[in-house]
Amino acid sequence: MLIIDINMLTHIYTKQNSSKDMKNVPNSRIYLCQLEIVVGKNNWALMVKHSCAFMSITTTNLLSTLSPPPFNPNLIPPSLNKTRNALRHLHYHQAEQHATDTLVKIQQYQIVALLDMKAHALGMNGYLEKAIENAQDIITYAPHWSIGYLRLGDLLYRQGKRVEQVVKMYKEAVEKVSQEDPGYSQLVQLKNTAMDKNECYVDIIALLPLELVTCIFILLSETEKSVCFNVSRVWRQRMIATSATVWKTIYHDRYWIYKPNNIAIAHALPFIAENMQDLTLAVAETHIWLRYLNYMVERRFKMIKTLRIHETVFLQHFKNSMYMMSFISALWGMKNTLTTLDIRFQSYHGPLKLSELLFYCPKLTNLAITHIFSDFDTFFGDMDVLGEPRHTLVDVKFQGHLSSVSTIVPFFKYHPNIQRLRVAFTTRNGHGLDDVLEDILNMIQEHCRHLKILGYYEVDDVTTLEELQAYQRNCDYGRQLSSFGGIQEVTAKMDTVGLITKNFLQLVRNNAASLRRVHANMCIDYRQEANYLSFPYALPPIYPRWNFERLEHLVYCSDQFKSVESWFLHAIESCTTLKTIEIWQPSNLHAIVDTLTKMPPLEEFHLREATDLWDNDGLALEKFFKIYSEVSTPTSNRKLYKVSFHQCEFIKKELLDTIAAVETIKAIQFYGEGSFPSNQGLQEFLQKTGHRLVELSVYGITGYIDDSLFDIFSDMPHLEKLVLGCPKRITDQAVKNFVDHLPPSLRKLELIGYDSISHDTAKYVRRKMISASVDPDIPEYS
Repeated sequence: MLIIDINMLTHIYTKQNSSKDMKNVPNSRIYLCQLEIVVGKNNWALMVKHSCAFMSITTTNLLSTLSPPPFNPNLIPPSLNKTRNALRHLHYHQAEQHATDTLVKIQQYQIVALLDMKAHALGMNGYLEKAIENAQDIITYAPHWSIGYLRLGDLLYRQGKRVEQVVKMYKEAVEKVSQEDPGYSQLVQLKNTAMDKNECYVDIIALLPLELVTCIFILLSETEKSVCFNVSRVWRQRMIATSATVWKTIYHDRYWIYKPNNIAIAHALPFIAENMQDLTLAVAETHIWLRYLNYMVERRFKMIKTLRIHETVFLQHFKNSMYMMSFISALWGMKNTLTTLDIRFQSYHGPLKLSELLFYCPKLTNLAITHIFSDFDTFFGDMDVLGEPRHTLVDVKFQGHLSSVSTIVPFFKYHPNIQRLRVAFTTRNGHGLDDVLEDILNMIQEHCRHLKILGYYEVDDVTTLEELQAYQRNCDYGRQLSSFGGIQEVTAKMDTVGLITKNFLQLVRNNAASLRRVHANMCIDYRQEANYLSFPYALPPIYPRWNFERLEHLVYCSDQFKSVESWFLHAIESCTTLKTIEIWQPSNLHAIVDTLTKMPPLEEFHLREATDLWDNDGLALEKFFKIYSEVSTPTSNRKLYKVSFHQCEFIKKELLDTIAAVETIKAIQFYGEGSFPSNQGLQEFLQKTGHRLVELSVYGITGYIDDSLFDIFSDMPHLEKLVLGCPKRITDQAVKNFVDHLPPSLRKLELIGYDSISHDTAKYVRRKMISASVDPDIPEYS
């Protein structure tokens, strides 16, 4: 801003002209000072407010009476000196004239500067149309100054306007703006750049068939798709025509730092709301939340099926009772289409109850409530308001504090058809699901007669009902299971403390005939941990032995007393359907091998954290793979396909030789130190198996991966997936050479923890291979 003695000039002007219209001019300094403050703080909304206030007192008469001179910022100091000289020589008429001319110039500069700042602020807030109007006002008011053209060009570029429109604007600017203008050279440069782009410009969106345009739009981010509405009339028409496919989903990420992303998407709602099927909201800005809320209340989301509300919305907006009631009304407006409701919040203690949400959503099939730090006992509300049982709800997830299972029993009474249940309850004393598990199991037996899938401990990696139904449709065995009652999958989180053994084994035993997948984590329960393992009460009682009849996938981690493993081994002895087994912290590898070798061949074998074993346990595994080299052949109906070892310390050269002898193994994973005796041992193993491997993962073996291995990888003719992690001895050149000579079959490449290679090499890998992931700290190329 120009700092000049505006008070003196105003005094002279008002004294000579007695103009009442100019009496507020000195007050403009207050607004200008406020503007300088808010500009320094990047508070664009406040800048718009102050600029509008200034414009209201200065532009009323100026815009209609003043004709702008050519822009010359060096003109004001000489004019001011001329005024002072005239006063010094008592030439009052000349002083009046000079003061009048200088005031006109000053106010013109102030108005143009304010319009420019207002346009910039509106653009930063996402109101591009209004910002463009302000930029055009600058050009109308000062057509010979560069400032308006520069601002308009920036806004048109951000709006995505056609290149020829920008070229036309810059040509007009170069013709009207004086070459003495400080921005003239920038205008010429921008005009030449735009003309270069325009020479090779082809509107491919206007030329391609609508089907191909749809495929292109689907690949864009939500923000990019929002911008497409403002590119041209053709683009807007094509985006609207494809919105039924392209705009099925909106996900407002609460971690977005650049808020105009949220604003741009919200502005696209008039064109896409009626086709929206999946909406996720995590916005903190009140005006954006109100826009979505109004659209929901007005029933503009005519096809909405899934609604996800994150904690940001609850913390920012649901403290307002009016907003909460409007949201309840909006749910009633979506009652005929809404089938999935997912609400996540950490510490909400408001009046909203789950029973109210369920009352206004009668056709829900999926419900997820993540209520981490609040009390579920009060949030459930009175389920009697539902009046009658709701049979449509089949998929439920609950996570939060729970004092008593009796609180949630009414919910299950009114929803008797639940088939997939995921629970992660904690009690007020900090203990986990164990403290209420026994009551939960009793409740499941009594009220969840149709339950097929049970997950516990914050489990998200659980088979969906759609996957289960597809399995049942696509195989004869699956169709048999569909007509068979009982739970088919029990899944636990394996990297945490386990469940109380006796309760879980009872559940497994009661459903042994129907279970298809079991993830059993019983390493240490909370009570064992709290009592320093001093009381053996967690040992399972002497249940009658059971046998799995339909089990296909078994994952277990034994209890601290190593007593559960024998129960599972006995249960699978006569099971002919088992295809995959994953064992954590095994206690008796000899017993495991004896059991598995009596069964039909497995398809996958995984061993994890086998660290506290005897030296001869490696011999047991050698026996296992020797037998499999004979029974698992390419002509066998069932054959071992995939093996993995995570943190296993007993792997020797002899064991690797027996694994290499199993010709059907095509996917191998090694993780952690001790998985190989040496770098030479790794090379020899890969040379023996490389001709048939389809997947290879080597991670956490710090000293064994070096440049020499890339030559072996390049010679693997069938390799489709390669994962290498935490190497310290590779060079940038070796990685580039490998990428330049990739196996023709390779489809996915992951290089994890590659802090020894440069970012340039990582980018080079991604450019050469789109499905490559190089170091999680470097953004992926796509």
